[in-house]
Amino acid sequence: VAPLVAHPDTFVWYVLDPAFDAKAPIKLRDWVAKQGFPDRMSRVYPTLTIKDANDYMEAGMRGIPIPRTDATPKNSPSNDVEPEFAKLPSFRIGDVNDACLTMHSYIDYESTTQSVKRTKHQGLARASSDLVTKLATLRKLSGSASQLSRRCTAY
Repeated sequence: VAPLVAHPDTFVWYVLDPAFDAKAPIKLRDWVAKQGFPDRMSRVYPTLTIKDANDYMEAGMRGIPIPRTDATPKNSPSNDVEPEFAKLPSFRIGDVNDACLTMHSYIDYESTTQSVKRTKHQGLARASSDLVTKLATLRKLSGSASQLSRRCTAY
């Protein structure tokens, strides 16, 4: 699971996944290949699906299937992967907590010093708190900002 965006001019799909590249987006086909599926025409190539921008932990595979090509034609209905923010449903505080705690666990697994980890944990805690505050201000938070987990911000 990773955020997916289409380049506005070329409509090439890019994935934002710091597990594979912390500094830049990578093409969708390269992201899938790094997970052991280099042949897009193989019968075992995974079925990829676009889900709503804030469906973090929802079960099931509903969503828009992604074609096995690099780009989506301009007029394709599956090209509409980035709706206007105002049209998105509210973000659920439980999903924000899950995402935050998952990212904290990723930091714990990094092979780096405790000092670097602490700095990253503190930055994530600040960013998560700021995000929840902004979402609440914009009336895009389902739940209360006060429900942001202390485990997420106690760094």
